[in-house]
Amino acid sequence: MIPPVGATCLFTFSTPFASLNGVYTIIKTMTFETALATGVDFVASLYTPAGRTSSDYAAEYTNFANQTVLQLQGVGLQNAPTYYAPLGTLLQIPDPTVKRYADIYMAIHIGPFPDETVYTWLKGQIDDLVASVTGNLDTVQFYSNPADDVYLTEGQYNTLQSQRAAAVVTVNPLTTQIQSLVTQLDALQTQIAAYQATLITLAGG
Repeated sequence: MIPPVGATCLFTFSTPFASLNGVYTIIKTMTFETALATGVDFVASLYTPAGRTSSDYAAEYTNFANQTVLQLQGVGLQNAPTYYAPLGTLLQIPDPTVKRYADIYMAIHIGPFPDETVYTWLKGQIDDLVASVTGNLDTVQFYSNPADDVYLTEGQYNTLQSQRAAAVVTVNPLTTQIQSLVTQLDALQTQIAAYQATLITLAGG
C-alpha cells in the first residue's frame, strides 16, 4: 500500500534508479498518462538525476503505462529536488516509519582557567558518562572564543577559585559524593582487614 499524500517515507528504488534512494515527502499522485499530459519531463525529473539517459527512457516508458506516479520532494535540504517516480521504479513499498530527529549537541560553560591541565581531566569523565547513555565515544571537545576572553588580576582569579570551591561544597555534585563513598569504603575495608588479622591471631593463640 502506498502511503498517502503528505507522508514522509524512506524510498528504495530498483537498481537502475538506486542512486535516488532516500527520504522524500509525497506531494501529489497521478497516473502516468496524466503526468505526460501535464508536461512532466521524466527524463529531466527522474532519468537524468539517476544517471540515466533519454535513450533509456525511450526504451522503457511503455512499461509505466497506467501506473501511478508519485511526485516526491526531498527533505532536510534547501532547494530539495523534486522527482516524478512511477511505482514501477520502486523496489519495495516506501517505509512510512520515518521521523525527524534533532541532532543534539551539549554545551558546557566551565569558565576561565590559567592552565588547561586544571580542566582537561574532565573530558574522560564526561566522555564516559555520555557513552553510557548514547554509545558515542570520545565526543567531548574543548573550545574557546577569543572574543570571550577576560582579563583578571591574580587576586581576582584567586577570588574566583574560592567562589568555585564554595559552590562545589554547596552543590555537592554526584562525583564528589561518589568519591566520599569510595574513601569511606576504603577505610572500612582497611578496618575489616585489621579485624580479620586480629581474629586469626586470637584463633591461633
